[in-house]
Amino acid sequence: MIYFKLFALNLALLAMLPILIPQALWVRSHALRLPEAEGSRKFQVPGVPCQSTACNTPAVSQAGKDFDVLIIGDSAAAGVGAAHQNDALSGALFRCLTGLYCSDVMVTLDVEATTGFTSSDVLQRLSLLAPKPVDVALVSVGVNDVTKFISTRQFSENIRAIYHLLHNEFSCQHVIFSALPPMHAFPAIPQPLRYVLGARARLLNFVLESHVNSFLKAEVLNVELMRPDMDVNQLHKSGLMAEDGFHPSPKGYTLWAQQVAERIKHVADNAN
Repeated sequence: MIYFKLFALNLALLAMLPILIPQALWVRSHALRLPEAEGSRKFQVPGVPCQSTACNTPAVSQAGKDFDVLIIGDSAAAGVGAAHQNDALSGALFRCLTGLYCSDVMVTLDVEATTGFTSSDVLQRLSLLAPKPVDVALVSVGVNDVTKFISTRQFSENIRAIYHLLHNEFSCQHVIFSALPPMHAFPAIPQPLRYVLGARARLLNFVLESHVNSFLKAEVLNVELMRPDMDVNQLHKSGLMAEDGFHPSPKGYTLWAQQVAERIKHVADNAN
């Protein structure tokens, strides 16, 4: 099935190449380039009292056990689209987690992310980090694999390697891979380039889900922000996208973080 999809996409790509190349060059030269969010990429503080509603999620009692989260990935993980890390995915998720755990739990969140990172770059960054125990890892990767036309085989190998490295070297208890966003609806990309990139994003999502479904203690998170049925007008009017039409806004990051926190709570509840 995947080979048929890949074959059909490659045929379409070849047919539209004379149009796609000028469009890609135009987007590269005219796209609004936002910086990564400023501020510290390490968050650490004892949890707040259990009755907190910081993320509209009931608290988890995990007395005496620290909770460590690693966010690793691309520009979205780095907070592009938000001015400060407090308003990015990291800050929003940290607020959720400090409300999720009781006061005697030390919650720590680290961000290892860089604009432009492909799955190969994420794997290399992860391999250079000093291994330390991590409770949950959130991986944001794939968009740059789409735009840089990384092969599905390479993407597949990298996803497996990222998971095994987190599981074996970082003793990660649960790995959350965020699904690729609906690139077919990104306002910043003109047609037919938007169609082609959207089709590649769907294909990589298929690859991602097919692998992660076979992993223990891992899942793919399809964020509301990234619903595949959204069209360009819905996404543009939602307020979930930043002004560059390519990255989440602070509102989008908050929604993303809330859904990650819900999954973390689900995992924690099942572990207790």
